[in-house]
Amino acid sequence: MKEKLFFVVICFSLLCTSCTRIFYKVYGIELADELDESKYGSNLSQLKSLYPEGNITSLISTVNNFQQVNQSFADLGSKNLSQPVQILYFENKQLFSYHLNCYARGGWMGNLDWNYDHKFDSYVPKTAYTIPDSMSANLDDLLTIYRLEQTPSKDVIVLFWSNMFKKHVISAFQTVVNNIKAHAKYENPQIILINIDEYLIQEFLQEKE
Repeated sequence: MKEKLFFVVICFSLLCTSCTRIFYKVYGIELADELDESKYGSNLSQLKSLYPEGNITSLISTVNNFQQVNQSFADLGSKNLSQPVQILYFENKQLFSYHLNCYARGGWMGNLDWNYDHKFDSYVPKTAYTIPDSMSANLDDLLTIYRLEQTPSKDVIVLFWSNMFKKHVISAFQTVVNNIKAHAKYENPQIILINIDEYLIQEFLQEKE
């Protein structure tokens, strides 16, 4: 299992400016064979503690749910949608800004700089990946998939994340929070934290077969 779980390192490295095959410990990757709900709860609490005043909804995605996300948002590319850390900014229900681990700049000790090119120096942050003109999916599609209620917030931020990449999930969400506090003091975006471990682990198992 672990030799195939190294796939996550390759997946994580795709298109990344620091794509080198180094030990996953340096990258802060914790391999897993199944969703660890205890670790999920602990990591989720840590995320929420970064923004206790935030309007935050959290859930664990089923495999089927995230497969539907992949189908609905296929214009973003399968490689991008397979990444373990993704940040999507929706403004008036339209996807306005998209960030993922592969477009953050890697540094020593496996740290990722999500704002190396100052995209998070404004709100809504400038997108790291050019959103195709053909993109038709919007926030309503995602809310329908996860049976979430419509939000009155103009802006909605979605973080797809994995326990296996805690170090990078924390740094990504801290970047989101810092951006809101510095550049959107009077905004109250809804934040949806969606764990996708079940999907990622199934993908690894299928690679093993």
